[in-house]
Amino acid sequence: MDLQGGTFKNLDLTGTRIKGELNLGSGKDHISTWGINSEMLLRNTMVDTFQVPDDLKVWPDRIDLNGFSYNASWYMLLINYAFNSFVDGKLTDKVTSI
Repeated sequence: MDLQGGTFKNLDLTGTRIKGELNLGSGKDHISTWGINSEMLLRNTMVDTFQVPDDLKVWPDRIDLNGFSYNASWYMLLINYAFNSFVDGKLTDKVTSI
């Protein structure tokens, strides 16, 4: 599912099975854009791989990862990056559950 370059307010992928990649963007020119008070629901969503650029602007204001599963082992590197990059280390402000 290629979301790069898209503009979103809310995105609900609850219960979705993505065989392949969930792509929120790559590089500076092809990132997803989120509105104010945006939310992405990945509750009980399964993906094979996840691609995001190193820019936290591709993330919505709030993410629900309850029951989210993935096959790519580098996803934990992404979470560690996000955790260490948020202002004041407030990952819980963006991520509902993990």
